[in-house]
Order: sequence, then C-alpha cells, then structure tokens
Amino acid sequence: MKFRTDWEIPVSSLQIGYDTPVLALGSCFADRMGSRLQAARLPAAVNPGGILFNPLSISYFLTLALTDTCPDYRYVAHTGQWASIHLHSRCSHPDRDAAIALATTALRETAAALDQAQVLMLTWGTAFVWRDLATGAVAANCHKLPAAGFRREMLTAEALIADTRDLIQRLRDVYPGLRILLTVSPVRHTRDTLPLNAVSKATLRLAAHRLCETEPDTYAYFPAWEILMDDLRDYRYYEADMIHPSPVAEQYIWEKFVAAHLRPDAQALLDTWEDISRTLAHRPRQTDSPAHRQTLLRLLDRLQAVRHLIPCEAEIEVVEQWVAAV
Repeated sequence: MKFRTDWEIPVSSLQIGYDTPVLALGSCFADRMGSRLQAARLPAAVNPGGILFNPLSISYFLTLALTDTCPDYRYVAHTGQWASIHLHSRCSHPDRDAAIALATTALRETAAALDQAQVLMLTWGTAFVWRDLATGAVAANCHKLPAAGFRREMLTAEALIADTRDLIQRLRDVYPGLRILLTVSPVRHTRDTLPLNAVSKATLRLAAHRLCETEPDTYAYFPAWEILMDDLRDYRYYEADMIHPSPVAEQYIWEKFVAAHLRPDAQALLDTWEDISRTLAHRPRQTDSPAHRQTLLRLLDRLQAVRHLIPCEAEIEVVEQWVAAV
C-alpha cells in the first residue's frame, strides 16, 4: 500500500546554475528558500526590503527600486516609529531620516540585485490586500495603524495578471533576458479563515497558471503549495503552529526545487559543497593529531578546487588558520 501521493515534478525550462544570479522576493517562504540558495552559495539576493505578502506590494516595491523612489513615511504614535505602508517594518525607525535611509538602502540593494539577476523569484502569499483609505494605495504592511483607516479587498486573478504583466514588461524593457519564477507560499493565512484562505490561494494559483500558460518563455512555476498540500498531507510536516512547514518539509521541498530548477552541473556542485560544509561543521575530539591535520589538508584542497566556482575565500582562510595551528 502507498500512504502518500508521490509525484514527479518535471524538469523546468527555467534552469539555475552557479552563474545564474537570482533575486527572491515575497513572503516568508521566499526568505526560507532564498536562504537555502545562499547557504548553497548560489548567487542570490533575498528580500532586501523585508517580507512582502501580496503581489501588488511586491510589484510596487520593485517599481520603487527601478525608479529609485523612496515612498512617503508617516509617524505611528503607538509604536513611536516612522514607517511606510509600502515597506516592511525592517525599514522603520524612531528617527525619520534614519527610516528613510533604511528604505533607500533596501531599494538600492534591490536595484543592484536586479542589475545582476537572470531570474526573479516571486513568492505570493495572499490575494487579500489592505487599501489605505486616505491615499487609495495598497499597503504592504499596516504597521498596527488603526484598522478604520483601511479596507480589506481580495484581488481578482485578472487584476493580478494585468499588474504582473505590466511590471514584468517594464522590467524586461531594462533587463530583456530576465526570467520569472512564480511560487505560491504553502503557508496558510488562517486570519483570513480557512475557506477564504483557500479562495485566496486559488486566485494566486490561477493567475500564475495563466501567466505560465500564455508566456512560457518568460514565466515558470514551482509547485511549493501543491507539494505541502497534496504530497505532505500530515501534521508531522508542520511546525508547532500547524501552519508553517517543518524543517523536514522545507528540506523535502528544497530537494524538489533542486531537481526541477538546478542544472545538472549545479546539482553536482551543490552535492560537493554540502559535503564540504559537513566537514567544516565537524569538530573532532583530538585537534592536534596527525590524522586531523591530514583531514584539514584534504579539506583545503577541496576548497581550493572549487574556489573558482563557489565564493569560499572566508572558509579557505579559516582552514588555513586551523592547519597552521595543528
């Protein structure tokens, strides 16, 4: 008997290597997967301005970065912070000038990452948005401002598709070869209620499907949502809050991502780097033995062999110090 739905994800036409810079933006799941790209030493920039949950706010953030425009700030009295509804609280500060400096840095880091990126990975979390009644703008973060100042809305798939197409067209006018990798975050937004969360995720998924279906040379989709919902259908794959995927689930989704989106040469190099990383993390009981010195020398040779492919100068320096100390 089979006790789970195991399905193969086809190898994508969107392939990533160690020479493929990636910019990952979006929900907390973008942070998780982006951090794994960075840990694997793939060239990746991850949410320079902080987490963004809804697609319109991700789009607006990229527009700000593209045009080098800092959004307006307002003072939030009960938190004592200057904050922008278009930005994560990472860009907030008690001093207005300091807050603007944080935002400017985040936007310029994003613009610099766009200059290098060959792949833009967008992870959409929710189709619900909060619209600021004073300005009509969609808020990326309400910063605990009074709820009476906002109206909740659900995006339609059509509106989301139109906004995304407009954004990507503007980006590709500047960066013609940019490919877009879409994902729907597998984290449920329970505050929306489970029925409405299902509608929200379905809206995101439908929009992603239509974009990929009509423009396959521009867009690709990675089924993170489907893996957790349809393959890992068990609460053992969740953290204690029963909402976020557990480390085991994250690892499983990461392995599926690697198989679908990393070039074969990158997968082989990733295996090599993970083995090197395990050796680096190992702490032997006897650090002054000849055997340990030989282990360090072999490790140094392996690092030297991949230094032209993987940025590992810091590790080489550390291992050289260990060798000298033995």
